[in-house]
Formats: sequence, C-alpha cells, structure tokens
Amino acid sequence: YETERREFSKVVMRASNQNAGEVFAIVNEAMKGRWDAAAELVHSSRRASSNAGLDLGYVYPEGAFVPDSGRMPGGAVPPDDFAPRAVPGARAPHAPAVRNGSPVSLLDLFGGKWVLLAGREGTGWREAADFVEVLVSRADFDCDGFEEIYETGLGGAVLVRPDGIVASCWKEMVPSASIAVHACLQHLLHPPDIR
Repeated sequence: YETERREFSKVVMRASNQNAGEVFAIVNEAMKGRWDAAAELVHSSRRASSNAGLDLGYVYPEGAFVPDSGRMPGGAVPPDDFAPRAVPGARAPHAPAVRNGSPVSLLDLFGGKWVLLAGREGTGWREAADFVEVLVSRADFDCDGFEEIYETGLGGAVLVRPDGIVASCWKEMVPSASIAVHACLQHLLHPPDIR
C-alpha cells in the first residue's frame, strides 16, 4: 500500500501547492487592480484544466502489480491528456456496459474482488475461475470498445485487483490461463522476502 500511495501523495501535494501558488498570484494581481495581469494568469494557469490525468490517469511506478514493459511508464499523466487505458498500476477505466440486461459501468463488475476481464474470444480464461471471477466480453457483459480500451484484443485479458487497480495484462490467450493467473496472484500476494 505504502509503496504505491506514498509517491502519489507527493505528486498530489506538489500539484496542490502549484495550484495554490497560481491562485494566490491571481488574487494578488486582482487585489492590486491589475485586471489584465490577473486575466493572463487565469488564462495560463493549470486550474483551467480538469486534472483528470492526475485524478484518474496516475500509473503507480511500482507496487502490487506486474509491470508491462510494452505500455506506458508509471507516474502522472499530464492534467489534460487523460485517456482511459488499462495498464498495470493504473485505475481500471470506466466504460458503459450491460450485464444481465441492466446498464452498468465496467467498474461495477469488480465489486471488491479479483476479476479477470477477457476479450470476446477469451473463453479459455475461464479455467482460472478457481482463483478469480472471470468475465468474458459479449458472453458475460457487453461493452462497445472493451477490447480497445482494455487493450486485450479478442483473446487477451486484464486482471483487476479488488481496489480497481489493474494488476496484470495479457495481450493474447496463453497456453494455460489457470497457471498464468495463479502465478500472477502468487507473485502479487506472496512476494519473495527481500532482505
């Protein structure tokens, strides 16, 4: 927990301090009646952004997940550059879906448990159901663009932790899903003692 959250809390504090400095500078100019200078500071401030990259797009650089060298590095995404992507160490992205005939968010599928979401041709991942809940696109839920947003392709899968953070990704079906998922969980839940 601390490995992941400590650096993120520092990033949030730096952004908060920067925002405070920008607000104080704007207020200072306005209190002096320098409206053009205040307007320019407002125009160029980061506060004009949504900060979705920081709030939703942060990728933990290390922690309880299996890093994927082929995907984005850990750290904050620029505030206005957020695009939902399922990468190890990132919050699993929202997308509207339908499950059992009812509209849901993909986030609703996690429910505080380990969940493996697989592409529509990823039925072979069901052999890992002894370890995690396995949901296959188009069979267990419908979500337009799932394979693109979660980068599973048709046969890959994404393992999501109970807290909604992506733990691991497979871009295609593996020879033994059960062994792959079990090994991943062993690595995450029982890391080697490094002393």
